Amino acid sequence: MHERVEYRHEPSDRVSLEAGSVDLVTAGAAAHWFDLDGFYGEVRRVAKGGAVVALFSYGQLDIAAALGPVVRRFHEEVLRGFWPERIQYVHDRYATLPFPFEELAAPELEMSAEWDLSELLAFLETWSASQRYFEERGSRATGEIAGELAAGWGDPARRRAVRYPLFIRAGRVRAAAG
Repeated sequence: MHERVEYRHEPSDRVSLEAGSVDLVTAGAAAHWFDLDGFYGEVRRVAKGGAVVALFSYGQLDIAAALGPVVRRFHEEVLRGFWPERIQYVHDRYATLPFPFEELAAPELEMSAEWDLSELLAFLETWSASQRYFEERGSRATGEIAGELAAGWGDPARRRAVRYPLFIRAGRVRAAAG
């Protein structure tokens, strides 16, 4: 948290901000779920002229060589048919996401953490396809790979480095014609 930043959690197409009051609009791992027309209308309404909009998400995680294939199989095979159509925007690194703003170059970034096995499994269960799998089958999707992951992980309390590439679609909001 930063004292000069105001954090809010509101519907993307109906926010309580004043018109023309915002220098930066950002959404993390979320824009692919938004009603984009409504969201972009709110961005234009609340943004000051020249404000920046930055949408970001993360790509496939990178984990120990022995475990990467298990996680890829989980993503591509176990969860096949459970991914919502809009996840394609994430797979395309937001490059195909409709974006009506003047594009700005964004840096290549990476997010990293150290997790134990239970934290990795919990994260995999947050994926939309894992949630849908559970709703439709009544069991956790990670159950199909937990044993294989555990065998490759070793001591489940061991912390391992996990990295994700972050990608950003950034642009500048033009001043409203006045």
